[in-house]
Amino acid sequence: MLAKLHSIQYLTRVACAIVALVAGTLLALKFLPAPFVWILLTLGTILCRVGFVYRNATAGVIAFNFGIVAVAVSGIEASFEIARWASPVREETFELGYHVPDPYLGSRPMPDVVETATLQIDQELLYKVRYTIGANGLRLSPLDHGDNIVGCVFFFGGSFVYGEGVADDQTLPYRTGVRSDGNYRVYNFGFHGHGPHQMLAAMEHGLVDAAIDCAPSHIVYLAIVDHISRAAGLGKWSSFGPRYVIGDDGSLQFSGLYGNDEPTPTPLAREIVWQARKSRIVSFVLDRNSYPGDSEVELFAAIVAQARKYAESAYSVSEFHVLLWDWPDRCSQQNEPCAAMTEWLQAAGIDVHPVTKIIPDFATAPDDFVLSPHDKHANARAYALLADYVVNKILGTSIVPEE
Repeated sequence: MLAKLHSIQYLTRVACAIVALVAGTLLALKFLPAPFVWILLTLGTILCRVGFVYRNATAGVIAFNFGIVAVAVSGIEASFEIARWASPVREETFELGYHVPDPYLGSRPMPDVVETATLQIDQELLYKVRYTIGANGLRLSPLDHGDNIVGCVFFFGGSFVYGEGVADDQTLPYRTGVRSDGNYRVYNFGFHGHGPHQMLAAMEHGLVDAAIDCAPSHIVYLAIVDHISRAAGLGKWSSFGPRYVIGDDGSLQFSGLYGNDEPTPTPLAREIVWQARKSRIVSFVLDRNSYPGDSEVELFAAIVAQARKYAESAYSVSEFHVLLWDWPDRCSQQNEPCAAMTEWLQAAGIDVHPVTKIIPDFATAPDDFVLSPHDKHANARAYALLADYVVNKILGTSIVPEE
């Protein structure tokens, strides 16, 4: 009878401890900063205490070891939190929220609007700019000579071509049009988070044709290293972009959008993911760009080559160029993919122009050509120099002096 009473008391204490732990976890998730630091530390402390009390039993040894692991993971979580607190706080806002879904691109800008974007770093204003989007759904281009133009230049890429953080008249496409003295009509097909897969999808599904009134004489694609991961659906910028796969016969095939074949999560599943993301370890794992391997580089190059092939067939364009934004801090690392990108593209007969060759100072003083040490997008100075290069070396025309 006494043994049974002790057993009931033991089970009661265990049940109360579990209830207290669950309740404490829920309260920590709702009210505490860095909740998983405290949750794991508390759990680890309890398990270590239980393990010490029952140290002569197998269950006690197991509990103690799990407690040590929980405390250690708590320490890792705390280190992530400390790193986050030491990092600049980035606050980006869009007045209209002009991103709209697209069945082929994943997202695109709302047409015929003027969006105001603001970015603050540690509550200090880095930029406040307007993005003017025309009725064709593309960012503003300069005036040209109308029926007397020499040619048309299509620019593709992500936020670097789009001109994130700079004014309408400071983007690479806009500056190219101005510096050509309006002899070339330019189209800016870039947008936040886009890559080569959006370029190809826009061509293949008629989105380019719907936005233009002249066939391209030149196509310029501005590539960054992250485009390899984006084209492969890796990382947060690629969750819903167009998916291309290389078939058994080596052909490239459009396969819908990334994420479309995944089941829609239930409200409970969404809540669990939301709460789990309060762990800095979980967020880091979910949001990191997986380091691209040979297969991802091959897919990237195949997409660019297919876009070039499509442009040759549909528009009879013979001038297809890639500007490679080869960050010194990204492209000087061991096993870096920049060389592989260049090798694959050149093997496909595509002209590649590294930015470090266009702007020699970029290799030694890269921060002079970006918005901020905390925002590595190109600044107006970089775009001006790249535009001069495009006009002079790619279009083969004289640069108009600034007034």
